[in-house]
Amino acid sequence: MGTERSYQTLPFYWHRDTLENDRRWLESIVRNTAPFSDAWTKARIVQLGYPYPPNTKPGTVEGLPTYGGYTSEAEIASVLRSSCNLLEYPGFETQVNEDYVIRTLNSWHNREFTQAISRNFEVYADRYHSNIFLVVSTAPSSLNVDRQLPSRDRFRPLFNIAELGQMMRLANFNRITLRTHGYATPQKGSTPLL
Repeated sequence: MGTERSYQTLPFYWHRDTLENDRRWLESIVRNTAPFSDAWTKARIVQLGYPYPPNTKPGTVEGLPTYGGYTSEAEIASVLRSSCNLLEYPGFETQVNEDYVIRTLNSWHNREFTQAISRNFEVYADRYHSNIFLVVSTAPSSLNVDRQLPSRDRFRPLFNIAELGQMMRLANFNRITLRTHGYATPQKGSTPLL
């Protein structure tokens, strides 16, 4: 562990004035980003650093409690890795470690979390064709409507863009197909039909 904390200790405690806003924002990030992607993982780290908010029903996300109240960064990293299929997400185990958790919680504590999760796209690998990838805008169509994420049966969300580079390097593709969904391309037309 080489990263220094900018916060005192875990678990975090909810501030009465910001509790509802913070809770809704974190839950929205988790609902509207690809599971096991960088932004999703960072939101889950913050959630696991807090106990359940008052008057909130317990729930789960990918087999883990929505909120955890965990007392150590190593524990948070361990439980996140335990909920992830590490064969499917090979970079997750090496990247989501104690330092990653501390950096994420530092960004939350220092009010830099928006910058820490700001990506304007997510990349998905086609499960049936190794050289086809789907690039999806993270911009919501409306603030009041959740994003419709690609089918996890067909597409595996990548942890980050670096994973795409690693996959391309290892496979030594002669060609790749990128389908995009964004402002000018509706989602229905962006999914490869093969």
